[in-house]
Amino acid sequence: MKRLYKQAELVPREGTYGIALDGRPAKTPGKRDLTVPTGALAAAIAEEWNAQEGEVRPATMPLTRLATTTLDRVATQRKTVVQQTANYAGTDLLCYRAGHPPALAARQQSMWQPLIDCGSLVLGLALLEGRIDAAEAFAASQLDESFQIEAWGEDPEQLERRRALAADIQAAARFVSLLREG
Repeated sequence: MKRLYKQAELVPREGTYGIALDGRPAKTPGKRDLTVPTGALAAAIAEEWNAQEGEVRPATMPLTRLATTTLDRVATQRKTVVQQTANYAGTDLLCYRAGHPPALAARQQSMWQPLIDCGSLVLGLALLEGRIDAAEAFAASQLDESFQIEAWGEDPEQLERRRALAADIQAAARFVSLLREG
């Protein structure tokens, strides 16, 4: 989509912060005002919009994507999202350990058990609670894959998927950090 605005900026609004494009409220795909609870997050989202050159490319705007998803989907379907998250907890990869090979089992025990001992919804909540950073969350989520790559190598498609996942985790960690900055 072609960039049709000159300047994006944050705008304080009744206890929240909006994003304005040339003074007009930015909208989510669901036609809601793009607002977030902290000025730090709004400023970072405005930076994403200002960094767009010629065309607006949502793929290069991870904070905007997280905010719009929250406003359009999570806010309107909170009960469903909470239930889906709770259902997922029982299938979390950290609850399923390899018995073989012993080196993988030992690595899982070493990396995953401290996270399970913190009593959270494991990786996501450990990241949210500041127990681990984005790089550690990625490493823990990819422990089995990394073990296999060490043994067999990595193909280009797998490398690209892992890079995208690492970028998504980094964006989520930044999003949460900016929410806390107020």
